[in-house]
Amino acid sequence: MSVIQKYLAIEDVQAGMVAAEQICNAQGQVLLQAGAVLTEELLQGLRRRQVGALSILFTEQAAGDADALLHTSLERLEYLFRAQREDDASGLLKQALQAWRKHQYQAEQPA
Repeated sequence: MSVIQKYLAIEDVQAGMVAAEQICNAQGQVLLQAGAVLTEELLQGLRRRQVGALSILFTEQAAGDADALLHTSLERLEYLFRAQREDDASGLLKQALQAWRKHQYQAEQPA
């Protein structure tokens, strides 16, 4: 499994991602250490300080890690929709996203 670094707009960064580089303010004070796991609170603080983008570490998944990737993806949906009811529009959206991700997973599997 290899690790790659990508720059993402702050709006695209999610809690649980890992910062690839240290972030400092204009005075040189460290706001975020490289390797820090981002939380929603950290992201809110960076947005308040008008940080526009972050360098994020990603791991390129080997073919054998596809199951783990699907599991992580479905767990993320559970977290994002944790406060929603299953029988309203948000619940239906969650179900549709789960079905889509499972379909994508199956489509990527070798025949």
